[in-house]
Amino acid sequence: MTYSQMIDVLSEKTGQQKNTIKQILTEFQKTCLDELKEDNKVKLPLLGTFILGDFKGRSVKLKDKHYSFESFKIIKFKQGKKAKDFLNQ
Repeated sequence: MTYSQMIDVLSEKTGQQKNTIKQILTEFQKTCLDELKEDNKVKLPLLGTFILGDFKGRSVKLKDKHYSFESFKIIKFKQGKKAKDFLNQ
């Protein structure tokens, strides 16, 4: 499902205008990213939890070439039990 499809579906189900739904989704995304940047978890009860993690830097040697990767932040997602149970019925 694409972003615009999500807006269409939510608009139909809630009876709200598409612009309103788009604003809500945009603010939701910004809020989630702000919380993750402050190293807080974002829990969505039926889906799971978003957590900020680290990708550790490393060096790799392949056929006489050295590659190095710097460490950086990543977003991890841990599936919730309710979502797991729902998908495995």
